[in-house]
Amino acid sequence: REMMIFMQGVTIVGCLVILRYGPTYYIEQYLIGSLMIVVFSNMVEGPNMSLLSKTIPKSWRKGFLNVGLLATEAATLGRTAGDAFLALCGAGGLEHQLNLTFGSMVIVTMFTMWLTYRYYDSLVPTEDKTL
Repeated sequence: REMMIFMQGVTIVGCLVILRYGPTYYIEQYLIGSLMIVVFSNMVEGPNMSLLSKTIPKSWRKGFLNVGLLATEAATLGRTAGDAFLALCGAGGLEHQLNLTFGSMVIVTMFTMWLTYRYYDSLVPTEDKTL
């Protein structure tokens, strides 16, 4: 759980690094910010999926409509929504797309971080609650 909050925080820092603050923009700024965003947003998926697999009810683990299929469909829906959002950010012109995209990513990641913090105690896997 601590790893999730840390990785979400580094993802927010990466988004803030990648934003364009003035007339000049440096390739190093983009590379460092992109590296932080990609690496840490992918790293947070491991603990998330681990907690999901441990907290999901046993009745959802079998049959055709199991957790794997539901997770796959949720990921597909998320990618589709993300693609539509990127298209909307680019509709205002390329000069604004960078800040619209990553500025809103800061807001979404901060909201996710708040949710993680808010429900931190309930993120304990089921088998650990009995200890």
